[in-house]
Amino acid sequence: MLPKSAPNEEYGLTLLRRFIGLRKTNPEIAQVLENVMAQAKPYPYHPQTGSVVTKQLSVDDESFAQQITIREWKYFLSINPEEFHNCNWSNKKSKNQLAQNLCLFIKWTNTFCSWVSGCIVTEKHLEKRVQIMQRMILLAYNLFKVNNFNGAMEVYSALSNKAIYRLKQTRDALSSKCKACYQELENYFSPDNNYKAYREILRQAPHPKIPFLGFCLTDITFIYEGIKKTTKSINDPSIELINIDLYRKFGKSIAEVFQCRESNYTFRADSLLLSLYEPSEALSLLTSADDKNHIVNEDGETIIYTDRMLEQMSKRIEPPTYN
Repeated sequence: MLPKSAPNEEYGLTLLRRFIGLRKTNPEIAQVLENVMAQAKPYPYHPQTGSVVTKQLSVDDESFAQQITIREWKYFLSINPEEFHNCNWSNKKSKNQLAQNLCLFIKWTNTFCSWVSGCIVTEKHLEKRVQIMQRMILLAYNLFKVNNFNGAMEVYSALSNKAIYRLKQTRDALSSKCKACYQELENYFSPDNNYKAYREILRQAPHPKIPFLGFCLTDITFIYEGIKKTTKSINDPSIELINIDLYRKFGKSIAEVFQCRESNYTFRADSLLLSLYEPSEALSLLTSADDKNHIVNEDGETIIYTDRMLEQMSKRIEPPTYN
């Protein structure tokens, strides 16, 4: 059983000595342990000092992506099929009653996107800003690798925000590895042919997987807006019948979403690591006291940054140049 705190070097050496001794006395048990050890993940490193950004940059990419996936998987599992019915999430008066879990996931997605963008534009120093942008690109890439397509798209969308994309000095200083990863993400999420590349990858990816929530909601909205709920009877046009075609297509779309939950992720939750990436932490990174006020959108929900705020901060750290 692993201790609550990270094992030190002496602890690791003790386990190694015991394992070597076991190989001599009981090779069958040793072989089982060897197989387990080969599949085990390294114990996450917990940064102890420094600013929030410094700690974030100290955590390895794989652990970063795993902890975000654990959180999003919890949101995804909590959603019920009924919450998608009749586009309940878009009804301002009753969405929190009819689609509570779905709305929580939507809120997380919007806030997390804003947090990613904010972490970049609030860093005044170019070298550190490059590190943060590279961190976010690798996060998106690693989220994609573990089939968390929702998380990957969240980060990619944040990086594609006008306020981030215009940071030419920062983007030019990225490593060749990060530039290649970003190019791959662009290919995966290309809007060509209704995001055909992404949809094919999602279809072929093994379970578990988290589909991008935005596309799911768009598809369902298109079904409800494009197909009438009732149709006239062939025998008597004065009689209105339920349009089975609408619910057939709705059911197929929902089934594709919930099939992604047929198996579970086996990542180990680490509350300390996950706390480093709380969206609320981004508020502490703002460069001026005037910006530390929460922003409330038209639905009365608290968010972190508006697009206008992001653009203002972006121009502050890399002023526009005019020929």
